[in-house]
Amino acid sequence: MNQLSTLPGGIAIRVAVSRALLWIERAVPAFLPAALTVAAFFVLSLFGMWAALPGWLHLLLLIAFAAGLLFAVGRAILGLRYPTAAEGIRRLERTNNAQHRPVTTLVDPPAALIDSARRAWSLHLERTLIRARRLRLRGPRQLFVRGDPLALRWALAILLVAGFAAFGNETAARVADAFQPNFSSPSAVPGTLTAWVAPPGYTALPSIPLEANPGGVDGRVVPVPDGSALLVRVHGGSGESAAEMAAGAQLSFVQLDAANAALEVPIDDGGPVVVRQGSEILAHWVFEVIPDEAPEALFAHPPSGTARGSLQLDVAASDDYGVRSLETVIRWRGEAAAAAEEPIRLELPVSSRRARVIEHVTYHDLASHIWAGEPVQMELAATDARGQTGTDTVETRLPARRFDHPIAATIITERKKFAYEHAPRRLVGHNLKALAAAGATYGDVPRVRDALVEAATLVSGEPAPDARRRAIDLLWEAAVWVEEGTFAEADAAFRDAQDQLAEALRQDSRPDALEQLLSDLGENLMDYLEEMDESFAPPDQDEESGASVPGGFDADQNATRRELQDKVDEIVDLATTGAPEEAEDALDDLRDITENMERAGERMLAESDQRLDQRQAMMQQMQEMMEQQEQLMEQSFYQSARAGVADQKSPGSGSFDPPEDRQNRLRRELGEMMRRLGEEGEEIPSELGEAEQAMRQAAQELQRSRPGQASEAQGKAIDLLRLGYEQVRPMPGGLGPSQVAGERPGEHNRQSRDPLGRVPPGDGASPTGDVGIPKKLERRRAREIVEELRLRAGDATRPELDRDYATRLLDWY
Repeated sequence: MNQLSTLPGGIAIRVAVSRALLWIERAVPAFLPAALTVAAFFVLSLFGMWAALPGWLHLLLLIAFAAGLLFAVGRAILGLRYPTAAEGIRRLERTNNAQHRPVTTLVDPPAALIDSARRAWSLHLERTLIRARRLRLRGPRQLFVRGDPLALRWALAILLVAGFAAFGNETAARVADAFQPNFSSPSAVPGTLTAWVAPPGYTALPSIPLEANPGGVDGRVVPVPDGSALLVRVHGGSGESAAEMAAGAQLSFVQLDAANAALEVPIDDGGPVVVRQGSEILAHWVFEVIPDEAPEALFAHPPSGTARGSLQLDVAASDDYGVRSLETVIRWRGEAAAAAEEPIRLELPVSSRRARVIEHVTYHDLASHIWAGEPVQMELAATDARGQTGTDTVETRLPARRFDHPIAATIITERKKFAYEHAPRRLVGHNLKALAAAGATYGDVPRVRDALVEAATLVSGEPAPDARRRAIDLLWEAAVWVEEGTFAEADAAFRDAQDQLAEALRQDSRPDALEQLLSDLGENLMDYLEEMDESFAPPDQDEESGASVPGGFDADQNATRRELQDKVDEIVDLATTGAPEEAEDALDDLRDITENMERAGERMLAESDQRLDQRQAMMQQMQEMMEQQEQLMEQSFYQSARAGVADQKSPGSGSFDPPEDRQNRLRRELGEMMRRLGEEGEEIPSELGEAEQAMRQAAQELQRSRPGQASEAQGKAIDLLRLGYEQVRPMPGGLGPSQVAGERPGEHNRQSRDPLGRVPPGDGASPTGDVGIPKKLERRRAREIVEELRLRAGDATRPELDRDYATRLLDWY
C-alpha cells in the first residue's frame, strides 16, 4: 500500500475520514466507563446520598470514585491509537460490503507484469476505480455496546434527568457537599421544629403557621388574636427541648416518644418566645396580642310604626369576630300603674354564620301590649362570643294601632282605663257590659259579645294578676275582631308563618322541615288574601255582577296581590335551591309589603296626584303654544298681504323680535316638551314630531322673506298641534277632556278609592279602573332598570350630574 498517494482525490478523502470514524468507534467504548463513573457520582450527589453516609464511608467512596475514574481514563488513553491507512481502507470497504476490495487493489498493484498482461491489468484497474468511486462513508456503529454491555447508561441517564428536574437550582451546592465529608456525630444535628398558632374557635380564623429560624436572635413579630394558643412540635435532635416565655418562665416539652416532643401553651400577654433544644435556639418569635373589641350596636333610624301599628326597628351592629346575639329591651317610662309589666325583650335575627356586620329592618307586632302609644326606653344590645356587649339607647313612644270602627276604639279606651287605673274598675266593667248589650253596633257577633261579658266580669271582680292579664287580652281580641273580623286571624297566622320560616332559615333546618314551613306559608298567604278581599269589600257590592272589589286583591286587577304571590314564589325557589340568605332577604321584602301596604297606597296616591298636576301643566303649555303659533301665523299672513312694507308690525304681535327667532323658540319649546314626555315613559304622538318639522319649515321660509309659504307651514303646525293635544290629553284611569281642563279625577269622591289610592273599576271613564297588572317581563325589566339606576347613583366614579340624574329617576320609580 505504498502507493496511497496515487489514489484519486475523492477516494483519498474518504479513506482519511474513514480512519477518523474508526478512531471514534474505538475511543467512545474506551472512555465510556469513565463517563459512567462521573454520571454515578452526580446521581449520588443530586439525591443527597452523601449526607446519609458516615464521614469515613463518605471519604472512602470519594477515593474509590477518584481511583476508578483515573483507572478508566488511563486505560482508555494507553489503549487507544490512531488507525492506519490500511485500517481506514478496510473499514471503508467493509461498511460498503465491497467485493474484491477495490481500494486495496488500487493501492497494492502486482510486483511485476509481463507485457501481455499489462493491457488486461489496465482494464481491470479501470473497472476497479469505477467500483471504488461508488463507495460511501458510513457513520460509527455500536459505540456503546462494547463499553456498556449491561446498558447501565440508560438507568443513569433517567436518574440524572430526574435529579436535575427536582434539584436543578441546588446542583452546585449538592455537588460541593459531596466533596465535604461530615465527620461530626449525627446526634449533634438539631431537631426539626414545626409550630403554629391556634386562634380561639369563636374567631373562625385558620391556624397561623410559624417559620423556624434556627439560631435567630431577632424574632419576627406575629400578631395573634386574644385567647390564642401556641403549639410546637420538635422531631429528632439531642438535648431537652424547652420554651422561654416573655415573663421569663421556662416550659419543658412533653416527650411523646423517643424522637418527638410537644408543647401547647396559651399566649396571654404576648412578647418574645424562644424555643431551645439543649444549647441550640430552634426558633424565636415575638407575639403581639390583638385584643377582642366589644361589639357596637346602633339604631340606624329612630324606631317607628307601620301602617298596621307594628314596631319597625332599623338596627345595625358590628363586631371584629362576629355578633352572636342581638336583642332589644323595651322598658316603661310612663305612669307607675303599668310599670309592673316585665320589660319587653325582642330577640333580633342573627345569622348562624356569625356575620361581622349586621344591618336589619325588623317588624314586631306589639300593638296588643298595654304600653302601645306610651313613652318607653329602648335599649339595643349586641353580644359577641366572649360575652362582651355594646348598647345603644333611645327614648320614644311605642307605636299604637289606629282603630277606625267606633266600637273598637271605645273598647281600646276602656282597656287603657283599666290597665292604667284611670277609672274605677266597676265603672269600666259597667261600660263594657253596656257595649256588650249594644250588639247591633258591632254586628251582634257572639265572639265579641262573649269576650266583652267575660272581660267585664273579670274587671269588676277581685283584682288578681291572672285575671288582669286575661281581661286585657280579651278586650284586645274583641277590638280587633270588631275592626277586622276574620281577617285578624288570617293576618296573625300569616305573620306567624313568616316568623317560623325566618327562624328555620337562620338555623339551617332540615330540607323536609323547610318544605313544610314553605307549604304553610303558601296556604296562609291564600287565606290572608281571601280574608282581605272580603274585609275590604263594600256591603252593597253586587256579588253576581262580577265587578272587582274596590281595595280588594283580585288577581286580575290588583298588582299588590300578584306582587305578594310572586314574592312567596321567590322565597320558595330560593329556599329549595340552597340560598338561605337570599331567601331571608326576600322574606324581609314580603314583610315590607304586608306591613306598609296602606303607607304605600298613600304614597302612590300622592305620586299620582303629582303626575296629574304635571300633565295638566303640560296641557296648559300646549294651549299656550297653539295660541303663540296662531299669532305668528297671523303676523306672517299680514306680512304676505302687505308685501313690501317691511317695517309694518302685525296686530297683536307685541314683540319686536324677528318672527323667525320667535318661531325657532316655539319649535325648541315643543322639542323640550316631547323630551319630557319620553322621560315619563309616555308614547310621543307622531303628530307632535310632524308639527316640529312644520315649525322648522316655517322658520326657514321666514328667513328667506317668504311669509306666504311660512303661513301655510304655520297653519299645518297648528292643526298637528291640535291632533297631538288630543293624543296626549287622555290620562290613565280614564281622564276625560273636562278633567284636563282643571277638574281632578276622584277629587269629589276620594273615599271611593281603595286603600292603595286607586280608582276602582267603573269609577270614571275606564271600566276597569286605573290599575293594570304589569306582565312578568315588564316587572322584571322594571326591577333591572331600578337596580341599574341604584348602581349608577351610588357609583362615586361617575360625574355628579349623572348621579343626580339617576337619583331623580329613582325617585320617580
